[in-house]
Amino acid sequence: MAALEVRGLRKQFGGVVALNGIDLDIDTDQVVGIVGPNGSGKTTLFNVVTGVHPATAGTV
Repeated sequence: MAALEVRGLRKQFGGVVALNGIDLDIDTDQVVGIVGPNGSGKTTLFNVVTGVHPATAGTV
């Protein structure tokens, strides 16, 4: 079992879909980096996983 499991995560801000169908498993012994260009949803992913913003769909 993973320490963090994300399934089908989706986050919408009005008509803008910031995250769409994110699946992620992170084990306790892993170090993971999230990389991508500006506007790709990195901060939104972090904010949804940590509970700052509620997910539109999916589970954490």
